[in-house]
Amino acid sequence: MKIKPICIVCLISRAYKEVERLTGDVDARMKAVKAVVEAINREINHEDHPFHLVPAYLGTVRERVIREVIGVDDPFAEIKAESNRVALNVLSNVSKSLKGKDGFEKFRQACLLAVAGNIIEFDVLGHEFRLEDVTEAVVKAEDELVIDDTEKLYKAVKGGSVLYLTDNAGEIVFDTVLVRELKRVGARVTVAVKGGPVMNDATMADALEAEMHKVADNVVTTGTDCIGLFLHECSSEFLEEYRKADVIVAKGMGNFESMTEVEHPCDVYFLLRTKCTPVAECIGVPKGGNVVLRLPKGEKLKC
Repeated sequence: MKIKPICIVCLISRAYKEVERLTGDVDARMKAVKAVVEAINREINHEDHPFHLVPAYLGTVRERVIREVIGVDDPFAEIKAESNRVALNVLSNVSKSLKGKDGFEKFRQACLLAVAGNIIEFDVLGHEFRLEDVTEAVVKAEDELVIDDTEKLYKAVKGGSVLYLTDNAGEIVFDTVLVRELKRVGARVTVAVKGGPVMNDATMADALEAEMHKVADNVVTTGTDCIGLFLHECSSEFLEEYRKADVIVAKGMGNFESMTEVEHPCDVYFLLRTKCTPVAECIGVPKGGNVVLRLPKGEKLKC
């Protein structure tokens, strides 16, 4: 997916909101925002780079610049910890709804829960979110589902190898439910988190807090701090899991933005909430919709 003009506004807006949280020093804020604007302008015009117009790539550049200028290794550390805490509390309340269900019905409910968790996102232009909204998102997950390829996913993963790409902290708590269901239908599941802090994306520390290591067959990192997935930056360990996967489950808009730019060796299922207009328009659904979307093996999206 390529950027739209509003994406540039969002990239800079998110930069300011982030540095505003990190420091009260106006000069430091100016220095950081100026560095971000210069970096984004440079990268957008770097036409030799295959991803120079991909929002997730430009967001990665922004986050690396902010960390360097402000001198904070993990700018979202407190937000991630609170997101995990809230999600664990919500899960303890909603997990009762899965009891008594079986087969595809239970699998689909787990998909809806995982997608509902993707509402956890901060500073996206036009996406107002508070952690208190998570419970409501879970309740409304069914009504707000606008693309439903859950049955295709259910059939595709039986007895296969699944690579599960996580997105945000907090959200990863709900991912454990779907990973458990993937295993219940016979899949071998490798879960991948980010190799280093970037925004509020889940890292290995978040996976351990969510106890994903007790659910998945294997938990690895991508080997990089990229938003989304850019294979040229990933570790050899991750690439081995990527190449042998029969199905990839990719959570969130960052993975959608980056992974729709290249062909993949197997079907990819995107599970996300359309939190911005450009992503919604690319998929062809309203903003604020829940999506379980199959991207067939070897295909890209032109948007």
